[in-house]
Amino acid sequence: MNTPLGDATTDDLAGALRTWMDDHRVPGAALAVTDASGRAVTLTDGLADAATREPVVREHRFQIGSLGKSLTAIAVLRAVERGKLDLDRPVVRFLPWIRTSLPHRVTIHQLLTHTSGLPMGADFSEDGRFDAWALRDVGPGGPPGHPWYSNVGYKVLGLILEAVTGRTYGEVIDEILSALDMSDSRATVSWLERDGEVAGHEPAPGAYPMRRAPRVRAPWVDLSTGDGSTSASAADMARYLAMLLRRGAGPAGRILSEVAFDRLTGRQVRVRPGLWWGYGFGSYRLDGLPVIGHGGDMLGFGSSMVVDIGSGLAVVVLANLRDAPCYRLAVRALRLARAERGIGQRPAIRATSGPNAQVAFAGRDGRSGERLQVDISGAGEGWLELDGRRTTVLSRGPDEFDLDDPILGRYPLRLERDRTGTVVAAVHGAHRFRPGSGRLDGPERSRLHRFVGRYCSHNPWRRTFDVLDRDGRLVAIEANGSEDQLVARGGGMFRVGPPRSPEWMRFDAFVEGHPLRASATGFPYYRSKGVTA
Repeated sequence: MNTPLGDATTDDLAGALRTWMDDHRVPGAALAVTDASGRAVTLTDGLADAATREPVVREHRFQIGSLGKSLTAIAVLRAVERGKLDLDRPVVRFLPWIRTSLPHRVTIHQLLTHTSGLPMGADFSEDGRFDAWALRDVGPGGPPGHPWYSNVGYKVLGLILEAVTGRTYGEVIDEILSALDMSDSRATVSWLERDGEVAGHEPAPGAYPMRRAPRVRAPWVDLSTGDGSTSASAADMARYLAMLLRRGAGPAGRILSEVAFDRLTGRQVRVRPGLWWGYGFGSYRLDGLPVIGHGGDMLGFGSSMVVDIGSGLAVVVLANLRDAPCYRLAVRALRLARAERGIGQRPAIRATSGPNAQVAFAGRDGRSGERLQVDISGAGEGWLELDGRRTTVLSRGPDEFDLDDPILGRYPLRLERDRTGTVVAAVHGAHRFRPGSGRLDGPERSRLHRFVGRYCSHNPWRRTFDVLDRDGRLVAIEANGSEDQLVARGGGMFRVGPPRSPEWMRFDAFVEGHPLRASATGFPYYRSKGVTA
């Protein structure tokens, strides 16, 4: 048998892929399961381009996004083994011009582990050098040491590789791809080499809920940066995963030494209980067994890989839809493969978004007086009625739901529980509903209300976000429903997120008491006229 799975499991895997695509309206996808020998099952389904109706085939490439961070990390470790780099040396040793952008002593190890103190980065430019240069205006936000995911940090790593090798980032990564026989892959994303790559898609902007929105062509950008600019087929990614299962051994020699591989995949930094970061990988336990992996998000693409070195199995999922929940399918595929080897129970075909206890909740927003009633089954199905408007709910995770309504669907519904598991509040947009809550007084709302609104830009990575006043606190909600609290620091400045976050937001250009501009860690967004969010 030339595959790691039997026919019955392969059929179940194909069914799980099709069901997942239907549930999330994914135009096209590819999935591969491999073992350490390199035997792989590779499945494709759906459309490479929703407009032309071209089907996805085995050779098609998908942009893999941040899965490519591990390729950057491997290239750095190879340079270390060749004596060109030292992980504990400061970045300015290799990029003297970046000194004015990094007021702290940042090392290569800290960039690899996302502990440099740098922010996420706003993708100002297709050239990573500008994002690095712009840090002099953005600022790192705090001293190194605290984990904070940073794309711009990995862009700096790509620039360091170019400086010490005398080659382009693409040429450095091509050396690794070639050593792994990944002939259908490209180290950089280029319009001139787009043949063979599927078209990226995204939900139509402004259509909600996003999982029901029409799928439209995503913008194209050329990329050659260390935070992730590779496109690859699922079959090629299976070759990459097989190398990881062999602890750095390629088909014709080692890609990394055993010592370097342990650095790559080791638990370098504890992010939170149960999750550690290595170099380009996260490390955690799945069903009690240790795994490593990473996800990727690009303009028009989503991806996820999960590697179980202990059982000798690994999975990659590639989709041509931004924000596609690829990790859910990757976990399901790994569980199917494990079960065939007698590890764990065989999962059902349809993946769920996590456990949802049966909920019957009614509450009132203390500020607006609006009333909410929710009735949800344990399977995450049910209905919601908000101030007389009724709609169905769609589970997106534990105690989190999309609303199948073009207006209410702009924001997800989230349930809040106390320590006993009782639902004590429901949050939707600016509203927090509590059983029998009364009105709050108005002064704090009037102080914050001037910041409330929708802010937009032409940045295709992040076109819009809403700033809302919820219970006297500002929150910024992204188009995909994720949110962060804005904590006032004075002078129109706010910290975005938890206490050690390096991200910030500044409001200015006030007209009649309302800001017309919001600078999100250095990138400008402009108030949308007539939209009060």
